[in-house]
Formats: sequence, structure tokens, C-alpha cells
Amino acid sequence: MTKVSQMKWWGWGDENQSFDSERRPYFLQYIKETLSISNFEEVKPVEFSSIEIPASIIHDELLSKIESIFSKQRVEICDHSRILHAYGKSYRDLFRARKGEFKTLPDVIVYPKKSHEILALVDLAKSENIEIIPFGGGSNIVGSVEFLGLRERVKITVDMKLFNQLIDIDKTSMQATFGAGILGPELEKRLDFYSMTLGHFPDSFQFSTLGGWVATRSAGMQSDRYGKIEDMVIGLKIITSNGELTIRNLPRSSNGIDLKHLFIGSEGIFGIITEITVKIHPKPMEKKIIGFFFPEFSAGIEAILSARRQGLTPSFYRLSDNEKTKMSMAFKEIPGPFQTLKSQAVKKYLSQIKRFNSDELCLLLVCFEGDKKSVKEQVILAKNIFSSFNAFDVGEGASKSFEQTKYDFPYVRDYVMNYDCVADVSETVCSWSQVQSLYNKVVEEVKNLESLWERKILISCHISHTYHSGASLYFTWGAQAKKGDNLELYESLKSKTEEIFVSHGGSVSHHHGVGYEHKKWLEEEIGSQGIQILKNFKSSVDLRAIFNSGKIF
Repeated sequence: MTKVSQMKWWGWGDENQSFDSERRPYFLQYIKETLSISNFEEVKPVEFSSIEIPASIIHDELLSKIESIFSKQRVEICDHSRILHAYGKSYRDLFRARKGEFKTLPDVIVYPKKSHEILALVDLAKSENIEIIPFGGGSNIVGSVEFLGLRERVKITVDMKLFNQLIDIDKTSMQATFGAGILGPELEKRLDFYSMTLGHFPDSFQFSTLGGWVATRSAGMQSDRYGKIEDMVIGLKIITSNGELTIRNLPRSSNGIDLKHLFIGSEGIFGIITEITVKIHPKPMEKKIIGFFFPEFSAGIEAILSARRQGLTPSFYRLSDNEKTKMSMAFKEIPGPFQTLKSQAVKKYLSQIKRFNSDELCLLLVCFEGDKKSVKEQVILAKNIFSSFNAFDVGEGASKSFEQTKYDFPYVRDYVMNYDCVADVSETVCSWSQVQSLYNKVVEEVKNLESLWERKILISCHISHTYHSGASLYFTWGAQAKKGDNLELYESLKSKTEEIFVSHGGSVSHHHGVGYEHKKWLEEEIGSQGIQILKNFKSSVDLRAIFNSGKIF
């Protein structure tokens, strides 16, 4: 069996890591109170040994041909590997996995090391009845890595994690070339040796790959400074059913359509991305995150707009609404005596002096990177701007908590799923003129579902990325299931948020992709002609529909 790092089959992250409720005891109480939960019985994942696993349909002759390409050590047909590669990490995925529901599995998992192996597999797929899905870290939450079983075909997952090399680095040009399967931490470790960084840190950073970021058009937390993944990619190598396509490493070209953007965000439906050249940056000498409380969400939005217009250029603005602020506060560890006194003093000052309402106040985190002088100047400018909006300077206390826990929230979903809670996220992007109204509409309409479902529903939001013309709204929602209505409740909440996005000026998704979870709303964003263009291009590079059928359109 190939030794590569994989996430747990029934949840997020490493097998030995989970949400520590003893260190963070306030969170469970917050969930109970917010969702009005009295019955909190644990619902654990099924034992792996109890899962009924569909038999692989691959025959011995075809398996021998595959093993002749990759060697037996890099071909897996065992039940555990097939289960690990069956789903991504959406609520739908994890709910089915925890119940042991696996109707359609990959028949074979292969681990290529060289491009010629993938080319040989594609040639084999054209002569046999084979479908292929590329697999990076498996963190996708829109169904992109799941075989849909649309046709009776041999299903092969191509796990790219052995494509994990730093192939070339050019510090003069500030660019580096990597294999597409390199995981986020390993990529940054390789660049750190040269005192460089890519600057791409999505929530899934610890368990996602560079190829996955490109294939889903990912956005990292610090994208206001470094750009989204589409801003970072300089060149690509992709294997389609027609062979290997090389998009050269050029800073810019005016030679018609930029082919890179046909594959960035393509989710493996056009082929397999094998090699990526990206922009890199010197590691910043200084990094500082500061926090501010605002009296309400609208004040925070106006403050960010004002700051952007005055040239404040942080790595991120992260503005949480009141519910997300409460959630973040509930995520804290047990404070010591001094921290308790300080917290009580701040609460008293905010309520009695600043006249902030605890059910309206919002937390803004702002991150600055660069040399010490520029960071200091930016921090001073930020404090001057935000003070004019009646903000309260929290200092660096909130930022320390954020830095320590920024990759931990996916573990929280596993934790609340233990108590039969439905929880997931929906995100969009819209123009600044629509940010407040779209936010209001989503919160209002989701809360209106409480009467339909006869239970409390949590809906929170934060602004995660900002632009010259608009911002991304990132919603977290959840409720407790009753009498096995988990997926119906999930689909109701998911559909409601997406319908409001596309009908009120937002995008289907800002950075999670389309997969099959979002595909029914895509035509409302790009139109029927846009869908037809994508289908025509799919036919030109994948006439036999070898790659990832049923996704995006």
C-alpha cells in the first residue's frame, strides 16, 4: 500500500485530532442555547467493519494492465482506500460516511509519480470503459471527487499526492514550479527554505493540494495581499484525452484567449493538472493582526470601505457579524483570573461607555504584513480610520486566538455532528452596494425557515475577502436534526442560501467551486449560452467523457 497522508474516512483531518471540548467548554453551551437543544444524545460514526461495501467491478485482465503502468505498490483496491476516496467533506458527504452509506465507490485508486503514467492510463481509458477523477487532499465540499454512477463504468481515482516535488524555483523572477499533488504545509516548507512564500492559506490549507486549489479556483485567507489562486498561476501542464498540454510560464501574453483560465476552476472535468508554476513572494519580516469591535455589522462594512478608499492595504479584512462574533467568543479556552477581569472590564466599558449592544456588536480582524516600518504605519492608519467609526480597539488579543484556531473550525462540524446537528457553509461575492442588502436577505429568509422546520436555526456570516468593487460573504448555518430529517434539512438550508445569492446579485460560489452541489444554479449566473460553451469545450478535450462526469454543468 502506498504511504501517503489521508484524512479520516468519516470526518475532517487527522485520525488523532479532534475538537477539544474540555479546553473549549463554552462552545457546547453556546450551541445548546442558540439552537434550543435539550436532548443531546451522541450519534457516533458506524464501525468500519459494519459497512456494506459494493464490490469493485474491475476484472483481473484490466487490473493487470493498470498494475503494469503503475506497479502493484501504487495501485489499491482495498476497502479502506476505496472508502477514503469516495467522498469529499461536505455535510452530505460526512453524514453518509458516518452512517456507512456508500453506493458508488472508486473501483481502483492509483498513485502516479510521472506524467507518462497518467498518459498511459488515459490511453487505456479510451480503449476500455473507464472514468477518471483526479484527487488531491479530498477536502472538497461540493461533490467534485465523488463518482455519480451515471454509467456502468470502471471508476478510477487518480490520487496525485506523489506529484509533490518542488520542480524549479526562480528567485529572480519570483516564481516556482511544483507538482500538482503537493500539500499546503509541504509547499510552504519547501519555499521557507528560500525565505519565500506563496501566500495562499485557505481554511483547508493543512489537507489540500496546490492542484486542488487550482482546480477549484481557490481563495486563501490573505488574498487581499497575495491574490486568489488564479492571480498566482503563471503556467500549467495538463493531461487531457488528447495528450499533454503545456501552457508556458509567461508573465502575460496578448495571444488571444488565456488558456490557463479554461482549466483554473475546471474541477478535473477537462483533464488532470500535473504541474503548476506560481508567483512567489519574499516572506514578510513582520505580521500583525489587530482587532476592533464595531457597534453593528453595517458600521464595520462602512469602515472597511472607507479604509480601502484611503489606501489601507492589509492581507485581510475579516468582519464577523454578531452571531459569528458570539460563536468566536464561545470558541475560547478557559481564561485565567487576569483574563477574566480584563474581559469583564471590556464588557462593562462597551456597554456603559460606548453604549454597544451585545446583540449587535461585531468583531473585525485586520492583518498586516511587510517590513516593520510599513506594518507600523498601516496599523496607525487603521486605528485612526476605525476610531472615526466608533470602533473599540481590541488590540492583538483576539488575533492570537484567531491564529491559534484558524484551521480548527472544520473539526467543530465533526463535533456537532456527534450530537446530530446539521452544519455547513455557503459563500458568495457581490458588489459593495449589495453587500448589506444581500446579507440581510439571507439572514431573514433562513431564520424564516424556523417555522417550517419547527426548530431554531443558526445563521452567521463574516466578510472573508474584499475587492475594489465588492466583497465575499461567508455564511455558516446549522440546526439539530429530528427523526432522521438530516439531508432534507441540509438541502433546505443549502438551497435557500444559494437561491438568494443568485436572485439578489451574488455569485453561486466565491471560492468553493461548483461540483454537483451548485450546478443547478450555475445557468442563472452564466446563462444557457455560457453552459453550452463549456459543454462544447468539454467535447473538444474529452470527447469520450473520461474525466469526472456530471460535474459543473
